Amino acid sequence: MAEKSITNPLWAGRKWFDGKDEKGILTKLEQVWAIGGSDIEAYSYAEITDQSYYRYLRAFPKIREKRDQLKQKPILAARMTIVNNLQIDPDVAKWYLERKRKDEFSTKTEVEVNEGKGKKDRENIKKIIGILTGGFKYDFKSKGEDIRGEVVGNEASSGEIID
Repeated sequence: MAEKSITNPLWAGRKWFDGKDEKGILTKLEQVWAIGGSDIEAYSYAEITDQSYYRYLRAFPKIREKRDQLKQKPILAARMTIVNNLQIDPDVAKWYLERKRKDEFSTKTEVEVNEGKGKKDRENIKKIIGILTGGFKYDFKSKGEDIRGEVVGNEASSGEIID
């Protein structure tokens, strides 16, 4: 027989989680969600089946919303740590800008060329890039009709072609 709980105020139907304490399971789930844990980690820690877990989330959308909110906590905490350390550590500031403003501060350079499918055209592109970048080594990767290049190091050679 079902018992009265937050999600079952009328004591109707089958017990959730095969009779295990619903509040205890919710507490365990929330602990895992709050540290950014996956669904698998959450239901494993709460010692319930994946079927029970997903059935419960389908039945209670507010709990699903709470899960989504709690999973954002570690990301926000990490973001706050980064922002708080921007003035303390210049390397953190540089790292942050490299990711947030890639066009201005990225240490990687991507080159897309829509023409030049042949080996001779690639060699010419490599020479041009080598001149423009002061001898940086580029690797080229062919993806369909595009040729993409990426800086892989500062070396005197102009790089090699990767097909």
